[in-house]
Amino acid sequence: MAENDPTKGATPVRLDLEANDREFLQEVLEMARDGVRDELSEHGPQVHNPQRLRREQAAFERLLTGVEQRRILPDPDAIAVLHELAEIIDSSNDFRRVVAEHAALHGLLATLERSRDSCSRRDVPCAAIRCRGDDRARRH
Repeated sequence: MAENDPTKGATPVRLDLEANDREFLQEVLEMARDGVRDELSEHGPQVHNPQRLRREQAAFERLLTGVEQRRILPDPDAIAVLHELAEIIDSSNDFRRVVAEHAALHGLLATLERSRDSCSRRDVPCAAIRCRGDDRARRH
C-alpha cells in the first residue's frame, strides 16, 4: 500500500533565514503557488495531471508555512517543487551565463590586481605608471 503521509517520521528542519531571504522566498513561493492555483482553476478539466498540480499546490502551501514559521518538515513533493522552481528561476534569469560572466570579470580583476600588487613591489615603475606619466623616478 502506498504511503499517504509523505512527512511521516520526518524531523522538522529549522530554517535560519535572513529577513531578506524570507521575504524573497515568501514572494516567489506565493507566485508559484498562485500559478498552480490559476492553472487548476482556469484549465482544470483540460489539465493532463490535476492530481500532480494539487500536490504541487499543497507542497507550496507547506513551504510557505514553513518559511513563515521558520521550521519545516521536508517531504519529497516539497523538495521536487523546489528543484523545479529553482530550475525555472535559473533559466529565466540566465543564471549559467551570469555565473560565467561573473567568473570571467572577477578573474580578470584578480589578475589585474595581482599585477598591480606585484608592480608596486618592484623597484622599477610599472608600465601602466610610466604610460600615465607618474614615473617620478625618471624625472629625478
